[in-house]
Amino acid sequence: MDIVMLKRFETVIEANIARTKLDAYGIPCFLTEENVTNMTNHLLSGGIRLHVFARDEEQARQIVMGDRLSKSDDGLIVCPQCHSRKIIRNGPEARFGKFMGAVVRILLGLTQPYYCQNCGHEFEN
Repeated sequence: MDIVMLKRFETVIEANIARTKLDAYGIPCFLTEENVTNMTNHLLSGGIRLHVFARDEEQARQIVMGDRLSKSDDGLIVCPQCHSRKIIRNGPEARFGKFMGAVVRILLGLTQPYYCQNCGHEFEN
């Protein structure tokens, strides 16, 4: 059986997320260059490589490259104005940093609204 390289990743975390997704779908896979990338800069090593059997390449590519790598559509938050999914949390953390923002939010009882990166609309969920 032939083995093909499906994708290169810059970080160990990204590579392991993809490997875990493929394992969950029952597609055998493995990573190479993981230790080299941990010890050296990822630019020097060429990144972490995810390999699969050639017979599973198309299905694995759909899982890793497609929408199935993200949460299901039911759990996604969309902008009520433009229906974009490019949403971030917008709160005191943006002004004060993560730690101080969390302290300010807890002490003042502030909520952390959502912000649409597409249209700029700020909203509560």
